[in-house]
Amino acid sequence: MGSKIFLCPGGCNEKFYDEASWEAAHVCMPCGEPKCACSCDYCPCGELSTCENCASCESCCECVACSECGKIFSCQDTFDEDHMCSNCDKPTCDCVCDNMCEDCGEDPCICIPTRAGALAAWEIPERFELTRACAAFYIRYDMVLVDPAGCAAAFDTVVGELDDLFRRYVDMIIGGEVRHMLQEPGGPVAHQLETALEDSRDRKTVSRSNAWSVWKELRMKHGLVALDWAIDAFGERDRSMGGKRWSNIARVLKGRETGELSPTLFVDACFGLEHNSGTFFNKVGWDLGSLKDVLSDVRDGNLKALYYRIPLELKLKHKRLMEVEDAVTNRI
Repeated sequence: MGSKIFLCPGGCNEKFYDEASWEAAHVCMPCGEPKCACSCDYCPCGELSTCENCASCESCCECVACSECGKIFSCQDTFDEDHMCSNCDKPTCDCVCDNMCEDCGEDPCICIPTRAGALAAWEIPERFELTRACAAFYIRYDMVLVDPAGCAAAFDTVVGELDDLFRRYVDMIIGGEVRHMLQEPGGPVAHQLETALEDSRDRKTVSRSNAWSVWKELRMKHGLVALDWAIDAFGERDRSMGGKRWSNIARVLKGRETGELSPTLFVDACFGLEHNSGTFFNKVGWDLGSLKDVLSDVRDGNLKALYYRIPLELKLKHKRLMEVEDAVTNRI
């Protein structure tokens, strides 16, 4: 005699061993409703959201608050670049240095692009739920494999949006990494960047956000040639900055720009790319809390593990499609 299976009454029909296991794993503690039906905010990792600024849980949240003025920043890098004085290492809200720029007359200087300005120039959002987007991408891809006629249009829309965003993001961060190559003797990239940065107050210690902006100007002026410069400058050695991993990142973007990679292959490649310190999506402040777990589940074919990271409607569509496929396969 088989054991009874408890189905979630919230509408998702997720199967549990019994009601107790359902309550432990699938019931929202604050409101007492099933997680698939409640309106509480949850972090992409599955834990209850505790941060009003980024909607992440305590473990995933990277927000930093200024101890002086209380202003909240998305991460430590943003706080350091946008709110710390380069002269006295104090927050600009508590700084007494005379940092008035001789060119623009502003304190702090507005000649050098801020992080927010650079992101706006590249049209990159400060926040993006990358883990959820990744899960939805692979769920929709699986649906296309089963029912191309019925699912391809929706998948193509998602791919188009991610392709457009990732092309701009990858291009931008290549410029941020290229700035380290200014320390390399000679080479066209060092020469071009130094020429472009001649008006910067300290081009040898140019900030990441400044490099993002300068790189955009170089790419608009020189096109794919600038990517070739970056590939050559990064080289093929394993090293802490640049190196063959960043050469590979630049080659992937070039492949998409030249049409060698389709939008789908490009998006898939971006999710798998890693740079010298881990996933290369960590330059802005996007949700990365469980991205590697999602990619591991995709690699292992465990797509059901992605269900709680995607919208309920998409989850139900995928489940129904898989049930139909299983029924057809069993009949055969």
